[in-house]
Amino acid sequence: MNTRLFVSRLLGHFSLCVFAAAFLLLGANYSAAADPESLTSLDTAFYRVQSFDTKAGAKPVAINHLGIETKQAADGGYLITAALEGYPAHAAGLERGDIVLHIDGADFHPVLSLNPRAMEGEFRPHSALAELTYKRGATVLTARVEPVFESLYDSYRSATLNSVLSFAAGNKVIGYVRLWALTRETGDFVTLSQLLQSLHDTDGIVLDLRNSYGYLASEHIDLFRASRSDFLSISLVGKPNSNAIEPEQSRLLPARQRDDSLRAYRKPIAILIDSS
Repeated sequence: MNTRLFVSRLLGHFSLCVFAAAFLLLGANYSAAADPESLTSLDTAFYRVQSFDTKAGAKPVAINHLGIETKQAADGGYLITAALEGYPAHAAGLERGDIVLHIDGADFHPVLSLNPRAMEGEFRPHSALAELTYKRGATVLTARVEPVFESLYDSYRSATLNSVLSFAAGNKVIGYVRLWALTRETGDFVTLSQLLQSLHDTDGIVLDLRNSYGYLASEHIDLFRASRSDFLSISLVGKPNSNAIEPEQSRLLPARQRDDSLRAYRKPIAILIDSS
């Protein structure tokens, strides 16, 4: 597994943790969106990019899906690389590392199995239960799932809220949230702020940024910063021939005024990332 765990002890070193979090979020955002022109309507990532990059006033495309990210497995089927909390596959017990082989007896495809006319741009709700056949290690298992019909923009935001939990670790209470998606919508920011406020009494938080996607704004950083007095200007240079980031892009986090009413989280934070 390529996951690395970075533990930042914030006592006097909080700025380092926040800078790392900001950088990693940006990396997750742009690596996930890298070379979007290479994606087709047969790629689940195509609908994720489309959902988050939809112009103002436009509506993201709703598709039938199970709440999983996949890649083709070497020996056939599709390897689950992530399962959205609260979505059909996760609710049925499927996990990262499982290999989906069949759906209702036919070979599984992450898009076409539930959206047979995706190439024509036609999507209709799939209301029937489906039977998945999947492999975990050497064991072949089955599960009944009910697909959801919604945009991945909505799904990723909902999964973030579904992921929140707290657990005991010795004599400490640790909070956990998986930031599947960040957006600049005011409503989403308020929701995220309330979510983190609910974890303020914990002794630390695990921020899971694996498979994260979306857009980082200075307001997000404010949730972990009591002041911008030493706030670092972050800029990013795109890879050659990449459409995701313009070369020599100027400051990504504009210096908008901080809302002093925000109560920043000041305790230790652990950050989970992966190779994506």
